[in-house]
Amino acid sequence: MPGRLECISLHSVKGGVGKTTLAVLAALRLARRGRPTWLVDLDLLGTSLADALPLEAPLHPERPLDLTRAPVDYLSAGASQREAFRRAHGIGANVPYLDDFILHANPSWDPERDARPEAIGWRLAGGPESLRVLPAQATPASAGLILPLLRDDGHSGFLESRLEWLLSYLVPDEGAATVVLDAPSGMHGLSRAVLSMALRLSGTPRQELSADGGMPARLADASVAWRTLLVTSGDIQDLRATDRWIDLIEDRDRAVVELVMCRLGRAAASAIDLANASIAALGRCARVHAIPEDPRLRIFAGEPLAAAEAMVASIVDAPATRDQDARPSPLTAEEREELRALKARMDRCSLGDRPTSPSAKSLRRLLDLEARARAAPSVAPAIAAKPAAPAGP
Repeated sequence: MPGRLECISLHSVKGGVGKTTLAVLAALRLARRGRPTWLVDLDLLGTSLADALPLEAPLHPERPLDLTRAPVDYLSAGASQREAFRRAHGIGANVPYLDDFILHANPSWDPERDARPEAIGWRLAGGPESLRVLPAQATPASAGLILPLLRDDGHSGFLESRLEWLLSYLVPDEGAATVVLDAPSGMHGLSRAVLSMALRLSGTPRQELSADGGMPARLADASVAWRTLLVTSGDIQDLRATDRWIDLIEDRDRAVVELVMCRLGRAAASAIDLANASIAALGRCARVHAIPEDPRLRIFAGEPLAAAEAMVASIVDAPATRDQDARPSPLTAEEREELRALKARMDRCSLGDRPTSPSAKSLRRLLDLEARARAAPSVAPAIAAKPAAPAGP
């Protein structure tokens, strides 16, 4: 049985609300516990974390880059910036980005030939050794390749599938690993795909992306806990827009959703009261958090982060509101492979490939496996108690 994934995804209906700042600080605080921590920069059209933080790029001596292998070393932060500049201007492709994983050409869909997270993970200079960052490239050249996938909900299935494979590679052999996903602003395209994945993977029974299965076996067998943070400012318009998106989430899934209001000034008590009245008190999300405006809450290179980390400690340290504990799969790994093979055979038969037509015995076996796969027990999600509305200033 593989280990456990503890995921936090951060979303916002608009940019500039402090989502990425919170994502970085959360990843730092979690990595200081010593467990493997991955910060995934999914804001592929925003500012790259490779530009905002002193990151050290993985060193790959081969050309072109072989993303199926771990790096031999890491470049310095300065050398990483120079190589990033060269790649952005088409001079070379000597540093990898998360974009390379999403768009990795693997026609056979063979996991052994897929890009590996450790080949792409950048190191934070002076940061915890257990932290790796998968930064977006976020350049005009990369935007031309990735943009058609990000803004179109019609590609969300492909994006969710790639993210499932990414998470499957991050599942540890034992113990737990943490993944912090900084989703792009807006609640469509890639951000919607991340939210959909959060709700599917944290539920019980876990939901497959498609009706015919296909979830990576390692991810299917792992224990998964997930927190979804919707980040907003105290501005009344931001709160109303966020409230509308929460309203679209099924009641059974709202236990995984928490509201975080950032950069609240002294006059924001009314906004907090509104949030608690219109969202928390109606049971429309699990928790409401508030972060006051503070000049120390920054992540720019060269500035101390300890004070900023302490400011978000209460949010980061809160337990998941819906947690899928590890439990035996209703099917063994061999039976899951058998089920996939039988389904593939049925697909070929439906396309007129008569030599592959299954026998009556195979059909009975297919029906039996499908029935057992759907027989996983359902467990009601736990919902955290709603906090009382904070007092005015």
